[in-house]
Amino acid sequence: MKVVACSQSALKVLNRIPTNGSKRIRGEIEQYAADPRSQANNVKALSGRRPFLRLRVGDWRIILNDRGVVLDIIEVGPRAVASTTRIGGHVQKITTPNGEVLIVLAEAEYERLIDEADIARAEKIVDDIEAGREELIPAEFANRILDGENRVRVWREFRAMSARDLAAAAGLSAPYISEIESGKKEGSISAMKKIAEALKVDLDDLV
Repeated sequence: MKVVACSQSALKVLNRIPTNGSKRIRGEIEQYAADPRSQANNVKALSGRRPFLRLRVGDWRIILNDRGVVLDIIEVGPRAVASTTRIGGHVQKITTPNGEVLIVLAEAEYERLIDEADIARAEKIVDDIEAGREELIPAEFANRILDGENRVRVWREFRAMSARDLAAAAGLSAPYISEIESGKKEGSISAMKKIAEALKVDLDDLV
């Protein structure tokens, strides 16, 4: 399997993760894509309306489809140390150090609920893609963004726009766009909002 694209939702998550964590996740995904057997212990097939795969990398769950699209990336979160009280059967009530009350489930039931939640999230993203509410970013462009290339330039080229086209659409000068893309200027918030609107992305996709 080859990783061919990344959903906009997954790309947003990767952009928020510190560089080392993002690189690790990308490396594990690429390793799995190159040799699925190498990650056999960390991959689980999920059966919804469509086939999905879940790859566990540290504190993250990565949801892919069988065509090599990274659909979602979900943080697992740290495990709390807590006191427990049995409240009947195999269920326990847990009180965490900060006073939060949790309910303990059998591991099999917990895994079933996690599977259902991951499938539901993946199904929604696929539905949104099919309805045009979510966008797939080809791996080539996603990797350029994650590798630190100027995001305005990458999104502009993804939209097949010239710098002059983008300047006209955003109501800005072409030299100003070039200065932003080259890193000579950061671009004001108002200018970046205009550029984001012209590129049909959110402002946080560019900054």
